Amino acid sequence: MSVLTQPSVVQWLALGAGIVLFLGPGMLLTALLGLRERCDVTQRVVLALPLSIAALTVALAALDLISVSLTPVTFAALLALCWLGYLWATRPEQSTGSASPRIASGAETGALWSIAALIAVVQLAAVRGVVAQPGSDGYHHTLIAQVIAQRGALPKDLLPLTPLITYTYHYGYHATVAALGWLSGAPILALALIVAQLLKVGAALTAALLAEVMLGRRTAGIVTASIVGVIAVFPTFYVNWGRNTQLTGLLLLAALLAVLWLWSFGWPDWRLAAAIALLATGTAFAHYRVTLMAVAGCATVVITAMVARRWTRTEIRLRLLQIVGMGVIALVLAAPWLWHVWMARSVGYPAPISQAGPGFFQLDRLGDLVLNYPTNWFVLGSATLALVWGIWRRLAGVLAMAAWLAILLAISLPAGAGEFMDPITVITSSFLPLSVMIGVAAGDFVAVGGRRQRWRTIAIGATLLLAAFYGSTRVVDAVESGAAYVQPEDLAAAAWVSEHVPEDALFMANTFRFDFLPDFVIASDAGGWLPVLAGRATIVPPMIYPVERTAEPDFNKRLVALAEIAPDMASPAAIELLRNAGITHVFIGQRGGRIDPASLLASPDYALEYHAANTYVFRLLDGKVGD
Repeated sequence: MSVLTQPSVVQWLALGAGIVLFLGPGMLLTALLGLRERCDVTQRVVLALPLSIAALTVALAALDLISVSLTPVTFAALLALCWLGYLWATRPEQSTGSASPRIASGAETGALWSIAALIAVVQLAAVRGVVAQPGSDGYHHTLIAQVIAQRGALPKDLLPLTPLITYTYHYGYHATVAALGWLSGAPILALALIVAQLLKVGAALTAALLAEVMLGRRTAGIVTASIVGVIAVFPTFYVNWGRNTQLTGLLLLAALLAVLWLWSFGWPDWRLAAAIALLATGTAFAHYRVTLMAVAGCATVVITAMVARRWTRTEIRLRLLQIVGMGVIALVLAAPWLWHVWMARSVGYPAPISQAGPGFFQLDRLGDLVLNYPTNWFVLGSATLALVWGIWRRLAGVLAMAAWLAILLAISLPAGAGEFMDPITVITSSFLPLSVMIGVAAGDFVAVGGRRQRWRTIAIGATLLLAAFYGSTRVVDAVESGAAYVQPEDLAAAAWVSEHVPEDALFMANTFRFDFLPDFVIASDAGGWLPVLAGRATIVPPMIYPVERTAEPDFNKRLVALAEIAPDMASPAAIELLRNAGITHVFIGQRGGRIDPASLLASPDYALEYHAANTYVFRLLDGKVGD
């Protein structure tokens, strides 16, 4: 059973309806914040997704401050009210007389939505044989989404199944998964991956929106969306690492830059300033590191507009006032969560790890499949041509994106922002500026010749179709075989555990440590997923534990000690350490790891309780000291 078959047909239909319902707050905000006069219907629908995510995250932080939870019925009712508010705000008698801009023909708009549908199909097809989110990040993303869905609110901790007594991690993606879980009733285990794949459609469309507002033509958006969704290696390869929060942050960031561009190149409007503040807050709540990218990107856009439009002194004063206003609004919106994070710092003990070694900054971390992805040269070559064309044509959008990417690469060096903005994060996020550069340049290239130069349209269209077709054949096979920590056999083993193992059991599981972070311990197979799969605790915490707090002052020291005994768990010293830690069982998943099941089978201290394929469940005899 894959993630595509875990939800029933009814739940799939409910998910589709839930997505439409989820857009309600965003659509209402497009009507209230001055976007109706500046964006056509397609652009407003695209903006509705990031605005809805931002509104949800802000609302959850505010509700957390007053300890109020949501129920699925209440949440659905609130979304329905937003849609009613949108219909009321856009009724004909409320028209201001100014029509929405027309930047595309019906054929161009149809082409954009066709590309969006293609992206959805191929990205979902890529996970057709997967049962849970692949990648090392997959477990904690699924866990957090599940906790939010169960509690109807942001968690204050991740107890009792993990040792984390605080929760301060960014949550935009997880809140979105939980919200769609409330609306559809589909299992979170499946939704965590399904929503991530669908968010790639949203990321392609918001990147397209940014290209469109920069050039004023939908052709730029069509090219951009194609590159993001089916041609470039990222964000497609995020599926192998579980980089879902980074994806969500970049989706919101593209929308933020698009609205900021409208504000910077048009007359300053306080309504747009409020929209920018909301999107900035949503970006911060979606991914803290992308927020640093947003600061550099927003500064680049503003400076580009200042130079290109030659702002007058009066205009500069007005814009500075609104920029301050944006900061104040964003601070007010973020204040409940900032208070939550601040208060968490006084709870328990930190579990810090050592500073990352040189390997953290090396491109080898990307792996050969990424570095040798067949479309890399097409994307990089097209971006180079776009830069040359943009310089010659003085295209502000191309120049701004190129400058932004250069700034990000500079600050990602060890001498720059270090671990807060490493080269890997920048490179895996570079699809956004690169695709927008290519889209803006291609759209301008097609427009320059007019009807006398239709060959340009034919050349760009044919090239794009070929690249998209070839890229789609690669996307559907993008999931790496070794990326899936949870296999179908693990689901059966976890189901057995949930039925036959006591709820207070504590499992030892296979672990892994990076060469450049030797004291950072994460799970290496489905044993680390037991809190999600079986409702049972395991010694391996979610990999966000270095930024959270625990009740034990030497937590990480003990965790490293447990990880080190994995290859020799039958030794007397290892048995003593396991019993002192309160461990009662051992889970070995289908993926396997450093724990050798043969040594446990031969040891008199373990009893085999479950075995199927390569999955094992052992009970540690006399597992608690004093039994």
